[in-house]
Amino acid sequence: MRHALLNTTAAPAAPAIPGIAGPAVPVPVMDNDQRGAVRRAVTRHPAYAGYRTAAGRGVSAWLNSHLVTVAAAMGLDVAALIATATAATPRPHAAPADTLDADTDDQGDDDQGDDDAPAAAAVPDKADADVAAILAPLAPFQGASFMPAITAAVLDLARRANRPDIVRTVTVAGPPAVTVAPGDRALSPVDRREVRALFGRVGSLPANLSTDFWGAPDAEPLDPDYAWTGEILGYLLAAANMSRNVWLHGPRGTGKTTAGRQFSARTGRPCVVVPCSGHIEPADLFGSRGLRSGNTFHQEGSFLAAVQIPGCVIVLDEPSQAKPGTLAELLTALADRRVLLREENRVVPFAPGVVVIAADNTDGQGDASGLYAGASQMNSAFMSRFSWLVAVGYLDAKREARVVSRRAGIPLAAAALLVGFANTCRAKLEKGETLDAPGPRELVGLSEALMFGLPVDSAYKSAVETKMPEGDRVTIATLWTVVDKAALLAGLDPTALPPPDAAPAGIAPEFGDVE
Repeated sequence: MRHALLNTTAAPAAPAIPGIAGPAVPVPVMDNDQRGAVRRAVTRHPAYAGYRTAAGRGVSAWLNSHLVTVAAAMGLDVAALIATATAATPRPHAAPADTLDADTDDQGDDDQGDDDAPAAAAVPDKADADVAAILAPLAPFQGASFMPAITAAVLDLARRANRPDIVRTVTVAGPPAVTVAPGDRALSPVDRREVRALFGRVGSLPANLSTDFWGAPDAEPLDPDYAWTGEILGYLLAAANMSRNVWLHGPRGTGKTTAGRQFSARTGRPCVVVPCSGHIEPADLFGSRGLRSGNTFHQEGSFLAAVQIPGCVIVLDEPSQAKPGTLAELLTALADRRVLLREENRVVPFAPGVVVIAADNTDGQGDASGLYAGASQMNSAFMSRFSWLVAVGYLDAKREARVVSRRAGIPLAAAALLVGFANTCRAKLEKGETLDAPGPRELVGLSEALMFGLPVDSAYKSAVETKMPEGDRVTIATLWTVVDKAALLAGLDPTALPPPDAAPAGIAPEFGDVE
């Protein structure tokens, strides 16, 4: 590296480093291997420590002129060292006569014996111009005592600023596939079965209606207490048979998410519930790149993994809670039944038989009641991806009492009293006199507390009243006072439990019948 402010010749006079005189021998042009050979010889000489102390820096900060001068002073044959390095590893590129090492370690790595490693590329010539431009105004002070320190600092900065970028090449395993196969699971429908054989008699659905039965070993466990309605089941069957998406909406506790799970159980399909919240990102749904064994790979998200499972029931749980930007990434997938992975430059089609069900407290128009904090109005384009919006409401009193009785282990008479209380509260809600009303979960919690022997009013407050909006509590408490507590306590007699109903193949017909 030649400095314009100096009187450069074939053997330039480098800025002096304390303790090292100017060049006493011609400075040859050396490539990195040749310079490395001279460096190793210098750093291994007994006198090196003294020179290093005098210079204040290790050999990696010395110019070639300083290196050659010290080597000659040590009695080393520089020409022989260069010739040996040339014979061993000839290099086509040579470093200028006055250059610094491209080492990046400023901690005196030359003293640690790692000079045996291959030398990095020489500092680019742009550093020459940088150093010259910085030191030119100081030319009148070249002989001053502070110049060596300034020169060394500038050289160090130039070396750092102009060292080459480190480029790392990562090989991605696998062929550049455009389309991937629909999952590794070898699963297809076992056969087609009559809906009545799978679900019992549900509403006015045709008796000869059939659907695919998949026989998946990881289908959801069957809940014999789940009560189907003809409308909900009809739309789920249509979605499955016609490869459509369906949106279920209604108050909490009405069985929207459970509908998807139990559709999986009855039809022997795998099921994946994808929880939606304001914290999920597109990477949670579709995945992101990772590094394994030196290779990049795509770590699949929950939605991407699910769409590759044949026959899978995918339940998007409370999508109105998710951020619009995250849901926007689902638009193409829901419309075209395929996922585009831009970073991977490939398309993942939905596996055969995949069903997408949204289960939400809202119908996509937001929540005016304020009961479901975080629920947002859905983008119209997103809602258009769902062929049907189906309202899921409370069961009729008789069927809801059966469900509460079965789930809480409470006698049917007592369950009927509690359902009557809940329906009175719901009537207030429908009239706009309250903001909320007890749902099936509250009734089951209240029933379980009563069956455990807890005081009636205490059980009511902990299971129902404290969960209601503060402005509704007085109204709902007033309705609770109307409940016949004596009849409720009498109805808690375990001997009053209804006998189990006979149901073939784990089906409870009374939950499916519309009477």
